[in-house]
Order: sequence, then structure tokens, then C-alpha cells
Amino acid sequence: MIREALGHIKCTELTTKHVAELLEEIEARGKMQWAVHVRSRMMAVCRRGIALGGLDKNPADATERAMVKVKRKRMTLDVFNATLEQAPTVAPWLRNAMLLALISGQALSSIGR
Repeated sequence: MIREALGHIKCTELTTKHVAELLEEIEARGKMQWAVHVRSRMMAVCRRGIALGGLDKNPADATERAMVKVKRKRMTLDVFNATLEQAPTVAPWLRNAMLLALISGQALSSIGR
């Protein structure tokens, strides 16, 4: 996406306005998390451009990070208990994993391992 939008611009001619317009286009489509990822990637690409001598400053630094509104909410105890009852029908290990997560407060990725 970055290549399609900005690939025709020489490194020395890349401005904050170019980056900002790309991010605004993504945000206008309601893809806030994607805008955050693209901005992060642009910052990394421009840092590499500075290291290689193609840029004097990072044009992505001056752009604002998109405001991402998290839409999820915490699980209630009633919902947890109802899910816990059904866990053995999904997988034999799921009940233990749910209890371990509840007791230890570990992240999903840690429990999954």
C-alpha cells in the first residue's frame, strides 16, 4: 500500500504532507488500527532512509498517531462461568487453560503455549 501510494516519489522529495495524506485516506475509511501500523512502518522505512543517506529527516515523525478506540469489554463472571461449563465440549484442555488464565492473569499467548 505504501509503495502504491508513495512509490513514485523520490526519497529526497518525500514530505510530511505525503505521509499525512496517506494516513488520512486510511483513517477516512475507518481503518484506524491499520493507519497506526502504516505510520509505524513509514517511520521505520524513513529511519532506514536516513541511515542510507536518502533523507535528512523523518517525515513520518511529525504525523499524529491515529486514535484507536477499543471496542471489546471485560467478560462478566456469569459469562465466564457459562463458557467454562461448555469448555470441555470444545477441547479437553480448555477448562484448565481458562482457570489458569483467571488465576494467574497471564496473557492469552502465554496460556496458549
